[in-house]
Amino acid sequence: MVESRILLIESNYELRAFIKMQLELEYELIQACSGAGGVDAATKEIPDLIIADVDLPSENGLNICRRLKNDSRTKHIPIIVISGQSTLTQQLMGLNSGADLYLTKPCNIRILRSYIHNLLQMKHTWSEHFKHKKHMNVPEGMICKEQGAFLGQLKEIVEANIGNSAFTTQKLAREIGISRSVLYKRLKETSSSSPAELIKLLRLQKAAIMLLCQDKKVVEVAWEVGFNEWKYFSKEFKKHFGQSPVKFTAELRASIQATNHGLNAVNAMSIS
Repeated sequence: MVESRILLIESNYELRAFIKMQLELEYELIQACSGAGGVDAATKEIPDLIIADVDLPSENGLNICRRLKNDSRTKHIPIIVISGQSTLTQQLMGLNSGADLYLTKPCNIRILRSYIHNLLQMKHTWSEHFKHKKHMNVPEGMICKEQGAFLGQLKEIVEANIGNSAFTTQKLAREIGISRSVLYKRLKETSSSSPAELIKLLRLQKAAIMLLCQDKKVVEVAWEVGFNEWKYFSKEFKKHFGQSPVKFTAELRASIQATNHGLNAVNAMSIS
């Protein structure tokens, strides 16, 4: 199995060394000690996930996050931002910058490891959906750059409207600048999914991340990802993930805890 590659952007040598020590047995680590170096590494290496400190020399970590999320080469990469600033306003600024998660210091290394696991699993599920979709006409690994960019653009638009239950395929077509029939045809050629299926898939993917990483009830998550009826949400979630939202979350969290069980005392140290 190929190791997932994580880019760590951290200017503090001791903290960078500590995180590296904790993660290097599970992941391939790429390191950068500045914002500029981090952007350069991200665009050249295209890692599976990025961890960035907000307090970086020359450029704020949130600006780095915005740059990477606005770059077609890196916009798909999950980003975890770590900051010493914990007010609600600052956390919202972090999430609005495009970060998938905003963690405040001190951050327990086991919590960080769990979040990494969750985000990578969601990313893998998304990739596999299109790679192994039934009746897919494009051979594995042969999706061209243009098709990949098209899917990435669609994903970005849907995610920007994820909480809007009134966001339809017609609005998606309008946002991307093509007719609904052309959107349907292009998406079918690329993935064999319809636009409606894509929107629903991305809502469910976002919901899974929220359930795993945030302490929220199923009904709250359903509403926040654009489902008006939580029972319908639960039905579609089970259809996609094979389990109800509650069971899915409980079993994955239990799996993570089992994986972490027995770690030595150093693994309980906090990132501060």
